[in-house]
Formats: sequence, structure tokens, C-alpha cells
Amino acid sequence: MMKQVNLLVLVLFIAMGTQSVFAQNKKLLKAAQNGNTEAIANLASCYYRGLDGFEKNEEQANYWANKALEAANAGALDCQFWILGRYLHGDYFVEKDLYKAKRWAMKLFTNREMSNEERSIALKVNEDIDKEINKQLEQEAQYEEEELRRKINEIMKDPLKMSELVVQIIENKDLPVSRAEILVSHIVKMDNSAEKNQALKKIIKECQKMGTEQELILSAKIQEYLIERGNIFEGAQNEVWLEKIIIELITEKEFADKMPEFPGGPEVLYQYLSWKRQYPQEAEELGIQGTVVLDFDIEKDGSITNAKVVKSVHPLLDKEALRVVSAMPHWIPGKRDGKRVRMKYRLGVRF
Repeated sequence: MMKQVNLLVLVLFIAMGTQSVFAQNKKLLKAAQNGNTEAIANLASCYYRGLDGFEKNEEQANYWANKALEAANAGALDCQFWILGRYLHGDYFVEKDLYKAKRWAMKLFTNREMSNEERSIALKVNEDIDKEINKQLEQEAQYEEEELRRKINEIMKDPLKMSELVVQIIENKDLPVSRAEILVSHIVKMDNSAEKNQALKKIIKECQKMGTEQELILSAKIQEYLIERGNIFEGAQNEVWLEKIIIELITEKEFADKMPEFPGGPEVLYQYLSWKRQYPQEAEELGIQGTVVLDFDIEKDGSITNAKVVKSVHPLLDKEALRVVSAMPHWIPGKRDGKRVRMKYRLGVRF
């Protein structure tokens, strides 16, 4: 009898718990439908992970995630925190993206609903992101160097690939034929006789097609080598230049230049300056106002260096503008030819 009672109590407890979860789910769903931003973010998480009695539902998860993104863009604090977390960790509907995480951290910093303590946390998050980005940059640079070295070694062992680079030089009227000769001098030293001969004949054909004096001279020298196997290219051999020429020819040059960007964009930048700028009391009392213009460098890691005033208003305002600009968080660095580079930037701080 006691066992039956205990079983009945357990069944009633489970039923009550199920009803309680159902009621909570219904309440959460209704709050989200009514535009409660905290509920919207929570509901997206529940559908993605199957939490709190919700079954996993990708369609519903994506729907509420997009609602959370809309609310975040409109300034909803709860959803901005939620989106920041997604980009930091790369879960749910987005891949990990530290630069986008930086943008949302700075949007949080400039959100008027944030307390001073919460602003400090947002800046600390931004600093931690910068540290992780710097680690990534170091790893990327090492990988790029190793990948470039591997590619160079592969090309230097293959006469046909070397001949393709020679043809590339010959077809480009802006490149001197002497560079082609340095590459040809490497080809003739290779052991693979059949492929080497094939590569050299390909170069001869291209030189004769171009028909200019220098190309024809190079063609004649290659033909002489094929007949006599002499050392006619010995003087052209230059190992240092050989690698430099190969690197220049195989490096991609098709990337568009990209200017540096303050995380979050221009609007967030000016909100940040507005929050951090302190109007000097003496200047305010004297009615001094205007826009101080500064130049500074944005380094490869996004840090600010060499800030200087190029258009002064008053020493008091100049000093404060210089302080605020020098203390800015790391920017998203500019790119040239697809690589992060130091770039100069000009900015006005208005008082």
C-alpha cells in the first residue's frame, strides 16, 4: 500500500512539474510575442538548445534569433548582450567572429541604458577580444610564412611551374626580361631533363611570339643551351633575387584596399567620444568651443599611435582631444592587398 502511495505522489509531482514548465513556457512565449527583449533572446536560446522544456526547433530558433538581432540593432540591451555572446563563442546561428564581437562590445559601451560599471565591463571585454585577435594575427602570420615557403619550394622543384612564371614575366611589358633570365637560369640547373626541355621550349615559343629584341635574345640563349648544354646562364644566377621574383609573381594582388574602422562604425565612434570627452571647466567658463582635428596611425593590430593635433582650437581643448583619441580602444585595422597594414587617419573631436 505504501509503495502505491509513493508511486502516486511521484506521478502527481511529475504532472505538476510538467504543468509548471508548460505554464512557464507559455508565459515566456507570450512575453516574446509582446516584444519583451529579454524573453526574445531567451526564447531563441531555448529553441536552439532544447532548454526548459522546449524541443529543438531550428526554424523557430532562427526566427527568434533574427528578432533578437533586430532588437539589438534598435538598442535593446538584453539582445545586444546576447548577440555579443554569439559572436564571441560562435554558437547558434553565427560563426565566431571577433571583429563583429568588438563592434557589439562598443555598441554596448555607448548604450545609454548601461551603468558605468557595465561600461567598464564592456571595455574589458573589448580588451580581451584584442588580446585574442593579436594571438590569431601571430598564428596567421606564421601560417602564411610557412605556406608561402612551401609553395616556393614546390615551384622551384617543378620546371613547368617555373616556366609559367617566366611566361608571366614575358607577357607583362612592365617587368624587365632580366627577371625571366634569372628564373630560366634556375630551370637549366634542374635534373628532370624531359620536363626541363619541355619547359624551356615553352619559353622559347613565348619569346618568339612576343618578338621584341630582349625576348628574342633570351630565346636564342635558351636554344644555344639546348644544343650545347653550356653555362651561358651562369652569370644570371642570383638565389636572393630568385625567391623575391617568385614571391612577387605568386602573391595575390587582387584585394581591394580597406580603410580602418572603429568597432561599431562611425555612429558608435562619435558616441564613444561623447562619453569619454571631458569638457575642460576653464574652457567651458570662457566659452571656448570648436573642433580639434587630429592625425594618428592605426597599427596592424588596431592600436592607436603617433596622435597629434593638426588643427588647434585652444591648448585646453587640444590636450583633452589628444587624451581621448590616444585612449581609444583598438580599431579594426585597414587592409592593403588583403593584408593588415598601418594606416593614417584623421578625426575631428568637437567641443
